[in-house]
Amino acid sequence: MKKFALLLTLALPMVIASCGDDNDVTLSLNQSNITVNYDGTATLTASEKNVNWGSDNEFVATVDKDGKVEGQHVGTCTITATKNGETATCTVNVVPTDNSFKMPYLVWHATKQQIINNFTGFQLRENNDENSVAYFTNVANSTLPGYLYSLNNGNYTGLYQSTLLVDEDDSLKAYQWLEQYYNEVSTDNDEDFIYADKDKNEVAVLGAIVDEDGETVLGWGAFWTAPDYTSTKSVNAVKEGKVAARNLLKNK
Repeated sequence: MKKFALLLTLALPMVIASCGDDNDVTLSLNQSNITVNYDGTATLTASEKNVNWGSDNEFVATVDKDGKVEGQHVGTCTITATKNGETATCTVNVVPTDNSFKMPYLVWHATKQQIINNFTGFQLRENNDENSVAYFTNVANSTLPGYLYSLNNGNYTGLYQSTLLVDEDDSLKAYQWLEQYYNEVSTDNDEDFIYADKDKNEVAVLGAIVDEDGETVLGWGAFWTAPDYTSTKSVNAVKEGKVAARNLLKNK
């Protein structure tokens, strides 16, 4: 009996030490930074089992119970694993899969000079003034693709920024590009495709540029409206942009 008690006494410190080691384990992930394509996936592995997974921006990327990350839209977010009060994180960069469409200069309230500097290789059309629509057309053939920007009295980009397209093949490229960055939310009476950002602001429209007869399609336009403008201003801006685009396409 004394021998058994002695063995038990010697074993207790070992048991306590072992439990202490378990509690000191720090939760970690196999990667701290990953890059995922739009609509692509990657799997994160935690050092502990049965962790809870979460994303701080599911518009950019989601994660399931097994640590599988899926890219939803281009951007950056943080994936977090938690267990017993411990956390481990991984930065996820979602990049576009399709780069066939040229991204416009999406800097709200940029100065006119910033826009001009950005479009090296394009020319500013003559039929504009300091506070009106400025057209940028391809220098090589003076037609399309082109860019147009509305300038307010403060000499900033304001109501819209857009890319003009020639045909339906170009519009398909724009569509594939837009869905990587925004959610398609609806179509309007003109059958324009409308897109929203993560805050549900309507920020982009893709639609046909129709002649005054209402039937002849002159081309396609992709329009961006600044998120800090109201819905009414954005709608009016798109209408203004489509008229300007129609005039440009008719005179190309």
